[in-house]
Amino acid sequence: MLKVVILAAAQGERPGVEYPRVLQPLGDKPIINHVLNLARQVAEPDDIHVIVGYMAGAVREHLGPAYQYVLQEQALGTGHAVAQVASLLRDYDGDLLILYGDTPLIRSSSLRGMLLRHRLKRADLTLLAGVSRADTGLPYGRIVRDHAGCIVEVVEEADASAAVREIRELNLGAYVARARPLFAALDEVARASADRGALLTDVVRVLA
Repeated sequence: MLKVVILAAAQGERPGVEYPRVLQPLGDKPIINHVLNLARQVAEPDDIHVIVGYMAGAVREHLGPAYQYVLQEQALGTGHAVAQVASLLRDYDGDLLILYGDTPLIRSSSLRGMLLRHRLKRADLTLLAGVSRADTGLPYGRIVRDHAGCIVEVVEEADASAAVREIRELNLGAYVARARPLFAALDEVARASADRGALLTDVVRVLA
């Protein structure tokens, strides 16, 4: 059993560009179309929830009526965005695949491998990570592990110390989680971070 949540509420950051980030073109189609092509390989359209915010009407009009839309009225972080579906899925006890609507370049084989590992390990949360060989220009969260090699948290680049920025294992922005532990962890994160908004990456620390 699998449902998908796609985070598509963010505003674009390019000066002079008025349309949402997810509708900016990549090749011959908008970025979010590539993400939805991935999602539809593992879930039916009716099981795909698109979190909209900035210019929500434009995103809905572009994608059409096949999907479930959920409005994030205030931009209070990625964790807050995912929490918007909690009331709709209060009776759901399966897995949620979470994708960023502006992160399209994930191979379907990587996605399926992540889902398979999650189920084999019976994990509460599994995330997709990669190791970069680049020395600079890494605007990704860093995967922090303990001495035993277990993931203990993801630290966003903006919050990272110089030592953490040296880590080359990066959070690539795809997760699968059991719905009930995820929503409980999101509640905990929201209570602890009301001043800055709830980040989805904070859930990693809570569940670890």
